[in-house]
Amino acid sequence: MKRTFVILAFLFSILITHQVSADTAFALSQNNIKLKTGESMSINIYGSGGYYIANNSNPTAVEAFIAGPTLMVSAFTLGGSNITVCQDGSHCGSVYVYMDTTGAQTIVTPTLSNFTVSSRGPFMKAGSLMTINFNTNVPVVNPYIMVNGQKLSTTGTGSGSYSASYTITGSEPSLIPAQIHFADAAGNGADVVFSLGTAVTTPIPAPTPIVTSPIPTPVPSTKFVFTKALSLRAEDTEVTELQKKLTALGMYSGPITGTFGSLTEAAVKKFQIKNGLSPLGSVGPGTRAALNK
Repeated sequence: MKRTFVILAFLFSILITHQVSADTAFALSQNNIKLKTGESMSINIYGSGGYYIANNSNPTAVEAFIAGPTLMVSAFTLGGSNITVCQDGSHCGSVYVYMDTTGAQTIVTPTLSNFTVSSRGPFMKAGSLMTINFNTNVPVVNPYIMVNGQKLSTTGTGSGSYSASYTITGSEPSLIPAQIHFADAAGNGADVVFSLGTAVTTPIPAPTPIVTSPIPTPVPSTKFVFTKALSLRAEDTEVTELQKKLTALGMYSGPITGTFGSLTEAAVKKFQIKNGLSPLGSVGPGTRAALNK
């Protein structure tokens, strides 16, 4: 009789162990998260096999998709959403996402707050060095100045001062076309277009900005084929086409500058996650193949 009891106890122990193992085979690293509108977060999925989203109760407020063993969620509007993730088979789990309104900030569109043009040497004469300086009302990202179609090297950070210099060659038109471009990290900004000529005095008042916020989505006339490796600080025609492509896909909202900066790197990571690639932020062979599809 004693031996029978030991065997039954052993079998009961096996059943309990099997049940615990089955229940813990599938899990999510978080079940409740708080985001501000515009923020994103990744949630790890633990288990084996494939995963899929069985339900998103409020897709208008929260976007969710699965990339490998990771659930990616992004908050768009105020509200909340209950997202159910399932493993192939019968195991499911849920994540509740709600939007936090604390610390919300009013968006201020960047504008020029100060703008001057100075000349070392006779103004508008061949050989004279002309310097353009400007400030903005809020910090901006990668602003630039163009004079007579030439993009000038521009120095400065935050809201300025920003400065760039141009040497008069004597072959310019009587009114030299010029442009200042600036935008914040969200892509809100303006292009200030003006002309420089003999009637210009120093300092001159800031011209009225031509507001370009939000930046329109470029529509390429022909399909561009990417052939180069691209990463931070790259400047190339392919970077311009990359920014246009990612803007058209809704993954990039910054200015089209032709310079591979932090905004472009973040957009490339989003594209890589969307296409099941490692989010390295640089364009290699696998990312080029996905871009060229």
